[in-house]
Formats: sequence, C-alpha cells, structure tokens
Amino acid sequence: MGTKRLRVTTTMLALATLASILSGAMSSARAAAPSCAASGCWTAPFSPFGKFDKAPPSTPAAAEQYPAAASAVVLPNGRIVYWNGLQNIANCGQISVAADAGKCLGNAKSEILDLTGSTPLFMPVAVPASNHDDLFCSDQRLLSNGTLLDTGGTYWATEEPAGGTGIDGADGLAELYGSKSTRVFNPATNKWKTYSTHMHDGRWYPTMLTLPNGNEFVAGGVTKLLWNSSIMTQVEDASGNTQYEQATFPMPENVQTTETWSLAHGGWTLNPAKDNVELPLFGRLHLLPDGEIFYSSNGQMWGPAGESINEANWNNMLLFDPSKMGTAADQGWHNAGMFPLGATSGGAELLMPLDASKPHGLDTVHILVAGGALGVSPDSYMATDMSQMITLTKSASGWNTSSAMTGNLNNRRWFSSSVLLPNGQAVVFNGADKDEVILPGSEMPVHQAELFDPATNKWTALSSSSRDRTYHNSAILLPDGSILVGGHAPINQGYGGTGNAMPLDQLGFAHNLKDPSFERFYPPYLYAGPRPKLNASQAHATWGGTLHAQIASGSAPIDHFVLTRLPAQTHITDADARTIILGAGRRDGSSVSLSIPNNRAAVTPGFYYLFGISPKGVPSVATIVQVADRHYFTGASSATPVGIATQKLRTSSAGSITAVQQPASAPRAAKKNAAARVSTEANLASDVTVPASKPIAPARSSRAWMIVLIALMGAVLTRRIWSLARR
Repeated sequence: MGTKRLRVTTTMLALATLASILSGAMSSARAAAPSCAASGCWTAPFSPFGKFDKAPPSTPAAAEQYPAAASAVVLPNGRIVYWNGLQNIANCGQISVAADAGKCLGNAKSEILDLTGSTPLFMPVAVPASNHDDLFCSDQRLLSNGTLLDTGGTYWATEEPAGGTGIDGADGLAELYGSKSTRVFNPATNKWKTYSTHMHDGRWYPTMLTLPNGNEFVAGGVTKLLWNSSIMTQVEDASGNTQYEQATFPMPENVQTTETWSLAHGGWTLNPAKDNVELPLFGRLHLLPDGEIFYSSNGQMWGPAGESINEANWNNMLLFDPSKMGTAADQGWHNAGMFPLGATSGGAELLMPLDASKPHGLDTVHILVAGGALGVSPDSYMATDMSQMITLTKSASGWNTSSAMTGNLNNRRWFSSSVLLPNGQAVVFNGADKDEVILPGSEMPVHQAELFDPATNKWTALSSSSRDRTYHNSAILLPDGSILVGGHAPINQGYGGTGNAMPLDQLGFAHNLKDPSFERFYPPYLYAGPRPKLNASQAHATWGGTLHAQIASGSAPIDHFVLTRLPAQTHITDADARTIILGAGRRDGSSVSLSIPNNRAAVTPGFYYLFGISPKGVPSVATIVQVADRHYFTGASSATPVGIATQKLRTSSAGSITAVQQPASAPRAAKKNAAARVSTEANLASDVTVPASKPIAPARSSRAWMIVLIALMGAVLTRRIWSLARR
C-alpha cells in the first residue's frame, strides 16, 4: 500500500512538474508575443496573383506576371503606381544571367494599386513599347502639375534578331547602357508617354530632384555599366535615334554632366560644364532650405570592380547652388567635409523634419544615414550597423557641416528602405547583411523593422516582415500613417542562371526569385492614443499663403500640423522626400489656418500629405494638398482624408491581433475594372510564412518543438520516478 501511494505521489509530482514547465513555457511565449503598441504589426502579404509560388515560372509569359515593386509612387489621387525590377530574369537561362540577359530581360512591367476599397485592387498599366525605354533603374519625380516624370533607365543594347551578333559578343550577351529617354505617367489616364526630347547623356541609376521653380535637376548615372576594352558611347542620328560608336575616352567614369528639365516647356537643357560633377550611382542629393543641393557621400558604389577612376572623390560631401548656374557667381560644386569613415554604399538615408514653425528653424538641417557597406568600390561587402546624423547649420558664410554617431542599429543592414513618419521618427525595413551585388545569393535577408527616435538618438527593434526583401525593395508612407512594404528582385545567385540556383533560402539566405507581394506595417505610434481627425482641408496652397483645414468633431487634441511630400521611391532613395513642421496654426473653433512658408526650397513644388499630430505623436488620416503656382492647380478646391481601408493583421503566436485605433474614415468604393486583378481575402490569409524575429516571440514551429521536447522530458522523468518507486 505504501509502494502504491509512492507511485501515485511521484506520478502526480512528475505531472505537476511537467505542467509547471509547460505553463511557464507558454506564459513566457505569451509574454514575448509581439505587442502592436511596442513593436508595430504587419498584415499578411498580398499580391495581384494570389499566393506567391516560389517555383520558377515555366514560361516567359508566366514570368511577366510577377512584377516586384522596385519603384513605388503615391499619386495625387491616392493610388500607387509601381514597377518591376529585372523583368523576366526568372527565365534567364540555365547557366548565366549575364550570357542570356539580352534574350530574356525586357521592359519593366508597371501596375496600379488601389487600397481604398475593402480588398486591394490591382490594375495593369501598359509600359513604353520599346525596350530602349525600360523603366528599370530610372529615377522619378512627381511634378507640381500632377504628372510623374521618369528619367533614364536601361537601354538593352543587345536586342538584335535571334542568331545575330551583339554589340559586344554573341546573341544575348548583356550590355547594359543608360537610357536617354524621358517618360511621363498621367494619373488621369493611367498611361505612360515617352517624350521625343532626350537627355544629352544616357543615365542608368541617375539622381533627380525638384528645384524651387518646379524644374527638375538630374545628375550622375552611368552610360555603360560593364566597363571593358570595347567601351561604346551613345550618339544620335539625324532622326534622333540612339546609335553606338566606339568611345574615345580611355578610362571608366560615371556621367559627369548635369541637366535641367523645364516644367513649362517639357525639354532638357545641358547645364554649363562648370556645374559638372561625378557622383556614385543614385548619389544621395537633398535640396536645402536656401536652395543649395547637398551630396551626403552616400550612394550605390557597385563593386567589386568599381565603375569610375574618380571614386575616391565620393568620400567628400558636396554643396552646389543651382540658382547661380550660368552666372558670374557660379562656383560649381565645392567640398563640404568628409565622414569620419568616408563614403557609404547602399545606406538608408532620410532628411529629417524641417521646422518652419520656429524663427530660424530652417537654418538647421539634419540628415540620418544608417547601415550600408563602408567605403567606395570595392566596399566592405559586409553591411554595418552604424548610424550617424549629419547636421548642417546655416551661417553668414554658408552651411557648416558636422556628423555624430547615433545609437547603433540592431541589425547590420545593406539596401534598407527608410520612411520618415509624420511624428519625426524614422523606420527602416528590408535589406540584407551583405552587399548582394558583389556576390548575389550570399546575403542573409533582414526581416526586422527598426525605429529611430530622435528624442533618444537610439534605434529600437520592431516586429518582423514575413518576406525576404533584399535588392530592389521599397517602403512608402500611406495617408493613414501605415507603410506599404514590397519588392525583392535579386540578381541570380552568383550571376548564374535560374536553372542552376541552389535552395539557399532553406538555409536562411535570401530567396533567389522575385516577390510580387506587398505587406502593410502599422508602426507603434498608431497605437499610442486616440487619433486626431480632419474633416477636410483646402486642396491647393501657395507659398506665403494660408491653408485652411477643418477638424472633425470628437477629434483627439492636435498639437501641430505637418506637410509630408508624397513618396516617390526607387532603389531605397527619394531625393524629394521631406516633412515640414507648420506648427499649431490659428484656431477658430474647429477651423484652423496654417501658414505655408514663403520658401520654395523648403516646401518644394508638388503634392503633400497634411497630417494633424496629437500631443502623443499620433497622426490623423491625411488630406492631400497641392503646393504649386496657381496655373498648375488641379482637381477640386477641397480635399477630404484619403480613405485607406484597414487590412487584417497577420495572425501571430498570440492569436489574431485586432487593429485598434486605425483610420475610421469610410473608404471610397473602388471602381470595378474588367482588366483588374484582385487578391481575395483567402489569398491574404493563406499567404503567410512567419520567420523567427530576434527580440519578438519565436516562430510558432519553434515553440511547438519546444513543447514536444518538454513533454518528452516529462515522460522520461515520470518513467524514471515510477521505475524507482517500484524498486
């Protein structure tokens, strides 16, 4: 009887111990589960083609149905236009993408995404007919007249008949040239138009930014990427068609000329030779509040061989005053200092908010630079986790520059997209731990988002995306304060063919094929308290004028208002990105009058979100405001908040997370389109793969294995105690 009691007692003790262990494990898992208020929350991925199949498409036609958002722009009507990177690369042969690129690569497909309905609506957009007008690796700016200007890009020089001889070798050998083309997208018709006027130089990876008068300034880029003994240069015949001839210059260099696009006349002007400058590809440029252009010593260096004999100069920060071009006062570009560690390749970069609400507030400019690979080509290959803030201070003698380190990132990151939130915080997304261009396929994707708070000068780890998004990714701010994250068009592993790609993604490396999906990220600030609400605002404003807005009944208190320029991002850059703090404005009941700075360089001509910000930093849903000369005003005179539908958040280890405090504005009904392709809610729910994320709860599969292991340990323990009791 004593032995039996002992058996029962020991069994109960073992089971109680096991239950305690399991309870502790589950409690720990619950405690570690992501909190939207602390770490932000993600929706499930969605795409125009349903669940993304990782298997390579079987035909070129199938491959064309997978546009990944390498470039993304929010249009004045609230829709998003985006286009592909490396179109058709999934069909680039069995051996080498370089050997077959001329046969398989083509003009990047573009799409319209409308998020105003209950389900994301996708609409295909016809691209320019010629591959000499490829949108891939161009730059784009949203003009103040409401159209989208796209410049440069890719000229596929080996688009010769099958079996013919390419410019530099056999049929299909890749020869990637910069395009001279200029295209304009009209949101009213959803159509691209290629202008008959070309730039003076072909530019691949150029940088374009808006000038105070609404014209566009372009610099940099490369005419031919793959430098070798058969360097060619572009010339035009009598009909304006581009031809190629043997180059006369003996050494590789990037494009040094600069050009200006006239908003009024729609053509290019080659700027004086004194204003030439050689920058890295997609060199990071910013227009400062006094109208000068600043180069921050960051860009794409494209290692390991490099593409310029002058690349050591890219370590220097530069300043240039475009208003003096062609005058006796024109001094060209001049040195503005150097980072302690020199240039950065593929670093995230943001112009921090410009404070127009304070006297002399525009005399100080801060620029955040985070991650990237250090040095010019060949760069450090391994990405850095370092982050620094550049500060420019205006004095009587000009701009004085300095830089200081911030807290480090939580991850080493190369090619991460960055978004400035309307409350002044910044978030980075995506990227990899290595420079993928040096050795494609060797990079580990970075899924975890990170938040920079200028109040603490530190980075905080947020929750993780469920997708690999390394090369050619994007992230853009939406009018409800959430962020649309997409893209991933990597170079084939080792520059090989798709057919011989290894399943390295199973070992944690980045996926080898493009990803057409998007995710929505709701940052922590959307959960920090009640949201302000705007009923409407004026749709147009001019410099030195007044912008009127109406605060809705029941709105949370509004501390101040900001203008944030509509995003137009490509290759993790947006030279026009800026947020201007307007202050609290003058109140009369629910009406508020906001003063627009009489400064075209601070508030560059174009389209902006108008956000009201609560004392806790929570934004309202934005209206869209056009700041321009009156003869460019478009549309109605008033604007209402843009109704972006709130999507279901991704199911996590803690169960289904409800999106609280999300925009309550009724979305406009999306128009049905026979050509539209729509993701169903079933697609959204099924298209989920959750990777482990560092400070957040382990993935569900990891926790399941932990429970199984504990259960087995408990069973062994019980058996052992039982065995001892029987002795």
